[in-house]
Amino acid sequence: MWPERDFPHAAGYIRTACNAASITASSTPLLHGHSVSSNDLRTLLDRIRGIRHACDLDLLLFFFRHPCALLTSEQIVAFLGYDRERVGKSLDGLIDAGLLTRSQNPAHAARLYTLQLHARPGGLLSSLLKLAATRQGRHDVMRLLESESTPGPGAGPRRSAPILKIA
Repeated sequence: MWPERDFPHAAGYIRTACNAASITASSTPLLHGHSVSSNDLRTLLDRIRGIRHACDLDLLLFFFRHPCALLTSEQIVAFLGYDRERVGKSLDGLIDAGLLTRSQNPAHAARLYTLQLHARPGGLLSSLLKLAATRQGRHDVMRLLESESTPGPGAGPRRSAPILKIA
């Protein structure tokens, strides 16, 4: 860990209760030694359920690096750079999906967040996060998430948004 005197602005922000040193990511977008296609990545996202927005992925990647962290919502917003409403929606969605837990203690503003790596059988979440922890892997997952939120030609009615005409 860095000395607090070198990074005084970060002192006290993250309290890790778990050892994250054993979590590493490969430098190439490989899953179990094989390159991953867009279809494989889409299947992985569909099987995990709960990751719908770029903020969802960034939160999971943050908690992948800090599996147990005592934080306020303001700290998470500052760390990720998304607005408070977006972070709140993503946190609630990940908690509802069982990918993340949050302790509730009315006496403190900070909450203990714990990543549930084994929430999906077969190490699906861990595999996705190891892949997304690489530059290319994150880019590929973000591209898939963006394609879901912006329907293209042939998109089903479940993802299409109403078009408003302004005269």
